[in-house]
Amino acid sequence: MDRSNPSCPNVFPSPDAASIDSSRIIRADYADPAYAALGAEAQVEWRKRDRPTDLGAQGRYHESGLLLVADQGSTRLPKEGEDKYTMTGMDYVRFSWENVLSLASSGAALADSVRELPDADAIRTRLGTGGTSGSWGYINEGSGWANAEASMVWLFNRVKETGRVSFVSGKVASLDHHGTRVTGVKLSDGRSLSADLVVLAAVSANKSGFSFREARERFSF
Repeated sequence: MDRSNPSCPNVFPSPDAASIDSSRIIRADYADPAYAALGAEAQVEWRKRDRPTDLGAQGRYHESGLLLVADQGSTRLPKEGEDKYTMTGMDYVRFSWENVLSLASSGAALADSVRELPDADAIRTRLGTGGTSGSWGYINEGSGWANAEASMVWLFNRVKETGRVSFVSGKVASLDHHGTRVTGVKLSDGRSLSADLVVLAAVSANKSGFSFREARERFSF
């Protein structure tokens, strides 16, 4: 179920959802090695564009390359348990570079698409706009972007075609539970939906202040 407009049953997800946009970067360029590996796996599917039914076909995916740069500064390994968001920009770019090189070691195609830009002149030349920022970086020609809205329409239609999924539009008002186990949801129009397994995908907090962290601490899903 999704907080979509009930008068538009074929719109999923909600038109104001974060996944509805003209573009989203598709990359393996992450400082976190697990994210980088997941990104590389996802790109295998995005690159399928031979048939209209392929995920990346009909303009849903474009491999335009991604250039990452940062200003020179101290590079350090994050301390154990340190939040990745405390890293400097150069930390992030260098860790991303190392992860992409590691992934490239198992694939010649990726190895040929990743090139270091060791200084501002190299960045300026590759950027081709006359200006520049950063003192070191790299370009990954194997990264690109996706039309997020068109891709969600593709996914929605593929799932509907299975005949195994029912889409429900509505707004969740609260969680139904038995003890600490979530058994379903109650909608703002009074309906209740129950399930053997409930998966909650939500932002950090709604207007009432009920957060996903609180739900996770109070209930079992």
